[in-house]
Amino acid sequence: MYQNVLVPLDRSAESEGILDVVPKLVNDDGTATLLTVIPPGRTRSIGELVILGSQQEEEDRARALAYLNRVANRLKESSVLATTAVVVNDSVPAAIVSYANRTLLT
Repeated sequence: MYQNVLVPLDRSAESEGILDVVPKLVNDDGTATLLTVIPPGRTRSIGELVILGSQQEEEDRARALAYLNRVANRLKESSVLATTAVVVNDSVPAAIVSYANRTLLT
């Protein structure tokens, strides 16, 4: 069993398949860190409407956090404490490795 388990999720059934195993991986006093990577917001135009990249990124972040909080509540029912994180990056693998190195391996 582990003190902290990083669980990257992308809202797919495949990524959520790990959730049944997480309670068996985390120590009683351990934590599961739920992570979602979102792409940077890009400013775009739809006709005369301009959607700023920062607005899109803020909406994507809010949706991702809402999703991760729902998953955290599911894990809480299995007595697993979960924290959540959203990272903005064009490369999902690079973001996951960077997050793990920065926060979990220090």
